[in-house]
Amino acid sequence: MTLPETIREKLEVLLGWLLRTLGGIWRFIGTITTFPPRSSWYWGDRNSMLAWALFNTVALVRFISPLQWWKRLYRKDWSNRSSSKRPNFHALHTERYFVSVMIVAVAAANLFPDALKYSPFVMPVVILLTIETIGWIFYYLFVRNFVEPDYTLYHRAEYFVLLPVVVVAQTALLSILYESPMVNVFFAIFGGGAGEDASPQGAWELRLLGLCYLALIIGNLRMMYPETRFKQTTVFSIIGYGDVTRNRILPALKALEVPGRRYDVMTDELSNAELGEAALAGLRVQGAPPAQIEKQIKAQRHPVYIATPTPSHMDYIQLLADEGIRFVVEKPISAHTSEIAQLKRRAAVLFKDGFAASYYTLEKSLPLTYLYNPHRSYLKYLEFSEGLPKEYASITRELGALEAARIEILEGPNRSPSHDRRLWTLDPTKSGELYETFIHTVTVALSAEVDLQRSNLVSLNVGTFRNSPKKGCPTLYSAVLETPGQARIVLSSGKYMPEASCRRSAEFVFSGGRLTMDFNAKRLDIKTPTVEGHIRVRDEYQCNYAVSMSLAMDFMQNGWSASRFDDLDNQLEALSWLVSSSPFHTQPPTLYDDEDVERLVQPMDPASQTGVLL
Repeated sequence: MTLPETIREKLEVLLGWLLRTLGGIWRFIGTITTFPPRSSWYWGDRNSMLAWALFNTVALVRFISPLQWWKRLYRKDWSNRSSSKRPNFHALHTERYFVSVMIVAVAAANLFPDALKYSPFVMPVVILLTIETIGWIFYYLFVRNFVEPDYTLYHRAEYFVLLPVVVVAQTALLSILYESPMVNVFFAIFGGGAGEDASPQGAWELRLLGLCYLALIIGNLRMMYPETRFKQTTVFSIIGYGDVTRNRILPALKALEVPGRRYDVMTDELSNAELGEAALAGLRVQGAPPAQIEKQIKAQRHPVYIATPTPSHMDYIQLLADEGIRFVVEKPISAHTSEIAQLKRRAAVLFKDGFAASYYTLEKSLPLTYLYNPHRSYLKYLEFSEGLPKEYASITRELGALEAARIEILEGPNRSPSHDRRLWTLDPTKSGELYETFIHTVTVALSAEVDLQRSNLVSLNVGTFRNSPKKGCPTLYSAVLETPGQARIVLSSGKYMPEASCRRSAEFVFSGGRLTMDFNAKRLDIKTPTVEGHIRVRDEYQCNYAVSMSLAMDFMQNGWSASRFDDLDNQLEALSWLVSSSPFHTQPPTLYDDEDVERLVQPMDPASQTGVLL
């Protein structure tokens, strides 16, 4: 039964409000305690109910801990004094707290034990502190290793040395609850000396507690030995809930049959209706301020897929690189001159755990990428026609010298920005057509080893569609270059093209053959005097973004192999070339209508060129 549209809209808004309210309460609790990341209880493709219950129970026990509330007040007080990063609650403060609890508890248990049981205020405090000491021991000596995989200590003994103090305090508190001398409670926990008759009545739970403590002590002492290495979690987060996430990433994940439990989406712009709609669709989408997203990234330590607008890329790249968290970033990595210069200088550091995604070189033109860079990571996505030699270098040798090339990405209105879809991508101050689409023609050329850095820019046409929703912004680029070997290279990209002019393809003419790349079919046709065949993306990966998303997930789970298999080198070279080519930034755009397109898009054969605007 389908709900009426108005009722569904109200339900989505109500559900969104409810989820936002519950999320606010949950986040507040998270400021007091540390909730386990999903990677601690989601293993492979399944949940562990026991791990989820154990880790969350310990987290809720810590929420009622007076020590945790003191930490919260301490950090808030120091944060108000300084704008620096979150202040550290030193182990010394924890030691002072438990030493104080121990002194008071021991004094109360030995000096006036009979008077305490008649006080309606003291016994709840004793129960609370007893729960706190048990929770503290289990968290810091056991659970923390599983829910905070990258926590740091000044020394291995930082919390272990406090264990005797906490045990003595706990023994005193239990002696008050059991109305039994401390020595009897101690031996009931750890066994020995006092004998069965001296133990508290029904003290089996104390013996069980003692066995657990013994196991924790042995386990922590063993930590000085090399620990077992585990695979990276299969859980990851996506930052951004715009067009790329909704219409490319999420459909690709569905096509790849990736369970929704493996990923969540975080964004700083989300209405209640959008939140409710996502929940009804079974998506884990969270709206939170940027500071909260940053805090969650640091706490969860999951790999992150950055799918935000380009201007925010660099902030997330620096954050994730500093934290040592694996990440994937959409193209363009940046469109800002100073950021691109920084990326060139520090790429090895910033992208040590980073993957530069590309919709063209790692998907639509992957067969061409593989021909020149036959990385084994690409093999499972490709199929080859019979007769192609396994030594692909022999094909490129037989092709000979490059004589001409044409790379075109000309798209109609249905693939172009509109008032409610990716309009910001036309704005040169944020990214612009140059870095959003034209860059693909550059990276494809670089993947085919075209020497753009030493090529001369012969002519350039820049146009803006007369009815563009973003007036005055370039929507078309068509550049002619001449390589040192005098090959003519034509790179063209455009939006709002008439149907007859729409095409997405590349053609390379060599002295000994020809390569034709159909970006829509994801197929490369090869022709030389001795070889004629094709390389294409397999049918099961024909869904848009399926290949690039699969490569990204392989990286997020397994990291780098012996060599990179992303598009970082090509993108950095392309960005550097575009930044240094001033005509792309200074030439004013020419207004064009449908009938003007073909004279703006420059041909590969100069003999057929008519009416080109130079």
